[in-house]
Amino acid sequence: MAFQLRPSEKVLLIQRRHWFTVFVEFLWIALLAILVPLVVFWLQISSEILPVLFDEWMIVLLLVMYYQLILIISFTFLADYYLDIWVVTDQRLIRIELRGFFNRLVTTMNLNRIQDVKVSTKGFFATLFTYGDIKIQTAGTEAEFVFFHTPKPQETKNLIYKALNRRVK
Repeated sequence: MAFQLRPSEKVLLIQRRHWFTVFVEFLWIALLAILVPLVVFWLQISSEILPVLFDEWMIVLLLVMYYQLILIISFTFLADYYLDIWVVTDQRLIRIELRGFFNRLVTTMNLNRIQDVKVSTKGFFATLFTYGDIKIQTAGTEAEFVFFHTPKPQETKNLIYKALNRRVK
């Protein structure tokens, strides 16, 4: 893992974004993967301009390059989904974000700094598939600690409060 546990620290939960948010991203990619070649094919058949500007092998080469770009974007989305995780331990919250392929940001927050935990579920699909954002307000001037598109956010909020109550006792 990209973080070290403290002595006697126990992991209570490891989460990623809800699968539906990644599914929607891949749906857009699939739409682009199908739509652009169809438009090129239609232009080649119905227009006299495209065949004059490009030979058939040039169109095939451009489409191959386009599909390589689609694969790179797909890999980026998949890596972002897989490598962005949120960890709830009995002592702190840990957010690990991939920002580019070679830049990883690890943010931690001690449970005793938590002032408030809010759950926000917006939209039809978020309600249907029970995912939402968890916003954690801390003591002091620190920015909000946000877990975006968390599966079952209310259960995660309850788990954070349980860990916080155990920590206080």
